[in-house]
Amino acid sequence: MSKVKKNLSLEEDILNKGLARAKDLGYNFSTYVTYLINQDCNGIEIKTVPKETKKKLDKESENSIDNILSL
Repeated sequence: MSKVKKNLSLEEDILNKGLARAKDLGYNFSTYVTYLINQDCNGIEIKTVPKETKKKLDKESENSIDNILSL
């Protein structure tokens, strides 16, 4: 799995608390945020749409738009 860099805006006191908690757990801040997200999402099932279905839906949408514009 590759890492994706994103910016995160936090109030200074929240950042300081997070940095301190990460240090207490032996993590760096990035690892701690990842841990929190994983804990929050634990048990959530993410459904994905197969690419074939996406292509079919896209083609159906395209045809529907063409039909609407032809009216």
